[in-house]
Formats: sequence, C-alpha cells, structure tokens
Amino acid sequence: MLGTSRRSVRRLWLLRVLSRVLVRVLLRLLPRVLLLVWCVGPALLVRSVGGMAGSP
Repeated sequence: MLGTSRRSVRRLWLLRVLSRVLVRVLLRLLPRVLLLVWCVGPALLVRSVGGMAGSP
C-alpha cells in the first residue's frame, strides 16, 4: 500500500517536472515556430488551396 502511494507521488512529481521543462522549451521555441509559420504558412495555404482547386 505504501509502495504504491509513494510510486504514484514520485510519478506525479516527475510529471510536474517534465511539464515545467516542456513549458520552458515551448516558450523558448515559440518565437522560432511563429516565425516559421509566418514565413511558410501562407505558401502552404496557397499550395493546399491550389491543390484543392486543381483536383477534380
């Protein structure tokens, strides 16, 4: 009983730490991702719309 509760607590702690690290990484990468979307997004949109219009 004690082992399972301790294990679950450890798992929750690990999840919390991982989520913090993920948030930090996402915040660091967000500007690059936004820039990529800003540059590549319109081209992909035009290509997808063109492909849809070109397909029967």
